[in-house]
Amino acid sequence: MKGEERGRCGKSRFLYVHIDKADAKLYGESTMTTLSDLTSRELQILRLVLAGRTNKAIASEIFISEKTVEFHLDNLYTKIGVRTRLMAGLWAMQQGNEVETREIPS
Repeated sequence: MKGEERGRCGKSRFLYVHIDKADAKLYGESTMTTLSDLTSRELQILRLVLAGRTNKAIASEIFISEKTVEFHLDNLYTKIGVRTRLMAGLWAMQQGNEVETREIPS
């Protein structure tokens, strides 16, 4: 993974990350090339992760247990060659998956 600081917006710094297949190969993990390789449930969960939902919120929203959410996330991470939900989200955005934003309570 290659990161590079690109600028400032107020006090926040933005870090642009490029995920490449060489990073996944370092850990002996396989990668996919498209979102279409995910199951419909994995894609549904990935979109909810992108929307900022917790595992508990995802489970409640789609009527499954938290353990089942964890199971799907583990499968998804293995398929795309990442280890965290942040990296899965970055991968999804690189694949062109649109992010649904949510309101931040004041």
